[in-house]
Amino acid sequence: MRWLKKQYHRYMIRPIVTKTITRTLIGLVIVLLWDKYVNVERIGVSRLGFGLGAVGIILMAGAWFSYLHLDGLTPIDTAKKKFGVKNKKKKTKQSMGGDIADYLDEEIVPYEELDESEKAACQMAAFLISGMILVIAGIVIPLF
Repeated sequence: MRWLKKQYHRYMIRPIVTKTITRTLIGLVIVLLWDKYVNVERIGVSRLGFGLGAVGIILMAGAWFSYLHLDGLTPIDTAKKKFGVKNKKKKTKQSMGGDIADYLDEEIVPYEELDESEKAACQMAAFLISGMILVIAGIVIPLF
């Protein structure tokens, strides 16, 4: 557990927060669309709490896979080697103008510049936080 605490640094807060917000909002949109279009037979009660809990558990499963990646187990890479799939490298876009980060004292490190272990740590924290938010919301909403 100590090695997990050493994985997180101050410059990783921004990627964790952005990933947490986007994953939470995507999960909320999925649950609301499910509640509106799939949950047609509402018997007086909305099953919104169930949907939030289910999406939260799925996000926590993503955190578990990220933890396995931090621990050294990468099932996706193993499957890619088995079937002979190669990764395509993405070209990054160079902007002509300066970035707003040029004027700050502290340099902002974007998610793409983090190494693989830091990316996995950011993903794990974002999955875990957004999953906990949705599960807690799924528990609290039916109480009211």
